[in-house]
Amino acid sequence: MKKTISMMLCVIIYCTCTSSVRILKASGETAILTLNNDTRYVGELITVTDTTLFFNWGGTIFQVPFSEVKNVYVKGYSLKGQKAWATVLLTLIDGTIVVSGIASGDLWWSIAFGALIPLTFIAFRTSDPKVDFSSSLTDNDLKQLRLYCRYPQGLTQEQWEDLLSYYQQDDFKSLSRE
Repeated sequence: MKKTISMMLCVIIYCTCTSSVRILKASGETAILTLNNDTRYVGELITVTDTTLFFNWGGTIFQVPFSEVKNVYVKGYSLKGQKAWATVLLTLIDGTIVVSGIASGDLWWSIAFGALIPLTFIAFRTSDPKVDFSSSLTDNDLKQLRLYCRYPQGLTQEQWEDLLSYYQQDDFKSLSRE
């Protein structure tokens, strides 16, 4: 019985070793930008300053003041579908161990693994990274949003000029005037 429980423990540990669908991309993440007028754009996050979002949409770099941004949603990081099946699977495994422990008279294992059921559920339901940013961004929101940008640390003046030159632009465009 102890070998079975040990094996089940290994299966649980293996199943709980999960990560995001992918790691952060070297280029900026794909995001859905919604402006205050409910216009939506899907493009790449370039960088973020304290007041402005720089966004690549259709091969053009746009600057958008946060005062005009209603929402920024970073695509590809929600684990809801994966977590649903994993939660069910782990609950079934934990339940099997609890029932096996009770049937064999080993109450300690039943209690220990029975406690894993709610802990697993809570861990899977609270572990999504923040990917939805509203218009009233806090300093912490800006810090997290920067992580999804191609240039999270910002750019020097020379780097800005090189970026604009690469995209064959003289200056940044404005989405609000599009």
